[in-house]
Amino acid sequence: MFHALHKLLSAIRPITQEEWLTFTSCLTEKNFPAKTVCLSAGQVCRGLYFIETGAVRSYALKNGQEICNHFYFENEFASDFESLTLQQPSKHTLETLEETRIVYGDREKMLALYKRAPVFESIGRAIVEQMMIRQNAYAGLFTLYSPTERYQFVVEHHPELVRRVPLQYLATYLGVARETLSRIRARISD
Repeated sequence: MFHALHKLLSAIRPITQEEWLTFTSCLTEKNFPAKTVCLSAGQVCRGLYFIETGAVRSYALKNGQEICNHFYFENEFASDFESLTLQQPSKHTLETLEETRIVYGDREKMLALYKRAPVFESIGRAIVEQMMIRQNAYAGLFTLYSPTERYQFVVEHHPELVRRVPLQYLATYLGVARETLSRIRARISD
């Protein structure tokens, strides 16, 4: 059970069978159909989602428009870390893009686990560090690249976004209108 998660965590740091059994007692598996909200803006985030299969997007509303700020796919963790850490209402909504199976780790159970099995505290820190690096890379797209260069970067470095994310969501993620993204794609394919 939770084979992909075990493999990912073991790559960060070796885990004994006893530690793994303790850890899995904090987890639940959940299945969501496409377009299901896992976390609504305004809710306090109470856990961490590991994507076994499927895809999740994170978005915020600005002037009534959904602005996507992140996409999560298989073998990635999804959450609103600001809300999770500070236990304040989330500014983002997490919604499945397709049928998705996740492993959910409850915050309170995880904090108690950190005291019983310190290995998971160091693994948790490594996961947060990796996610922060990804968020900084995303922020860098807007300071370093034009809209066309941002799209080319995504095509080269994150082709799953182009394959699996609807155009209107990808456009807001790249900070352009859908029509602008269509023109960029047409220009590049010529």
